[in-house]
Amino acid sequence: MLPLLLSLALENPIRIESRGGRVELLAASAQPLRLGRGAVQNTDPRGHLETGAGARARIVWPLSGSAEIAGRGGFQWETDGLRVFECERLELEVRRGPLRIETQAGWTLLVERGALVLHSDPLGGYTLEHRAGLMASLTHRSGPFLRSAPLPSPGQRCRLLPYDQTSSLATFERNPVWQVHEWPWGADLQPASEPAGQAPSAAQPVHAHTAQSSEQLSPMPAASFAGRSLDAWWRLGPLVFERHPELTVEPGSNGGWSLRLSNHAHGKARVYGQDSLHELEPGGLIVFDAQGRTVAYLGAVQPVPEPLPPHSQRSGILNYP
Repeated sequence: MLPLLLSLALENPIRIESRGGRVELLAASAQPLRLGRGAVQNTDPRGHLETGAGARARIVWPLSGSAEIAGRGGFQWETDGLRVFECERLELEVRRGPLRIETQAGWTLLVERGALVLHSDPLGGYTLEHRAGLMASLTHRSGPFLRSAPLPSPGQRCRLLPYDQTSSLATFERNPVWQVHEWPWGADLQPASEPAGQAPSAAQPVHAHTAQSSEQLSPMPAASFAGRSLDAWWRLGPLVFERHPELTVEPGSNGGWSLRLSNHAHGKARVYGQDSLHELEPGGLIVFDAQGRTVAYLGAVQPVPEPLPPHSQRSGILNYP
């Protein structure tokens, strides 16, 4: 059975469809690509997708389901689901799961089969609407702590608060789209059990790691990098970048890293590679290899033609946690 599934996966790659607006993707084996309205692109098992204001796009996992995206957003697709850096609205339909949805704030949702909607909340975080079907688990991770949260029933919604370990349940304020909350593809499945040794831990206090505590433990001498104090920067291997609260850092498939600045960020963020300097504007994403060389970038990323500070100045910068 496994060889058959692998063969089907190779014959049915993940597909990205553009329904209009700015839809840009960056797959592991290709250069950045902007899709015109109505364009369809078969792509790699992993990659990045950026959508602009008013854009509409669709990600299709041929053996599992699909995700409809509306508005600004940043995503990383994989064979088993989607990592959401930010989004205005996402509608997920799973026919043959499980598919996994992860948010930047630590929430992970596992869907066996069903339909749900995830959209940004004006108060922060996301609102999750469970339309129909079966969700296997909803968990939140903060540092080493993993906690399960109550699952909304079909016809209910819950808020996924940013950097919080609880979700608040509330019923729909309007009639649900489907009056009968049953999933048409087969019988209901039993929620997937937690793998051995992976059960959510009991409630424990969260000890958040902060840059301030690190600096108190390891005080740095008065020095600077690129005309700013060392505590304005992080160092990650050959990279140095600003400590921007809206800058996301993710490991890449090539042993390198990708850095993305949120669409809602205020200001820009500077990123130094091994021999380069780039400035990210809101919505910009840049990918480096393991040696700190630029591989590709999406959105608003500009090379900065300035002399690079001596590499010796990087040694005093704290490592990215």
